[in-house]
Amino acid sequence: MKLNLIFLLIFSLLTVSCEKQNNSKSIIVKGVIRDQISNRPVADIKIFISAIKSPSGMGIIAGGRRESITQVVTDNNGRFYANLEVFDEAESLEFKINEFSISMPSPNNYDSKSSAYKISDMNLTSPNSIDFYILPLTNLRIEFKNTLS
Repeated sequence: MKLNLIFLLIFSLLTVSCEKQNNSKSIIVKGVIRDQISNRPVADIKIFISAIKSPSGMGIIAGGRRESITQVVTDNNGRFYANLEVFDEAESLEFKINEFSISMPSPNNYDSKSSAYKISDMNLTSPNSIDFYILPLTNLRIEFKNTLS
């Protein structure tokens, strides 16, 4: 009986002491993406959010860390909402908006944008409101006519 009690006590101490600690912080971010010219909300814009630790100011090169957290898409009213779990050492959040490359042009005719915000400036107890403005893209066609003959 005494041996069972000792075994139970050791097992419960090991279980409690080996519990994994949660080394993250929760941040809620919401906002609206608008057309910079017309000020209208823009729907279906992808936003990639990453957490960054950059002790040297050189990004992840010298002991830093970058972790992709989530991707959200704006609704029909241009609104987005993200409930983020960010690693504890993170110093800033980076928002990459409507990211595309030259080989894959923008599917919605809006330019891309990247912005970073310090976590120390953010509220950890209530939603943070961040609005973005993006520029519409246009195609320019130029025709040259040779009038010299």
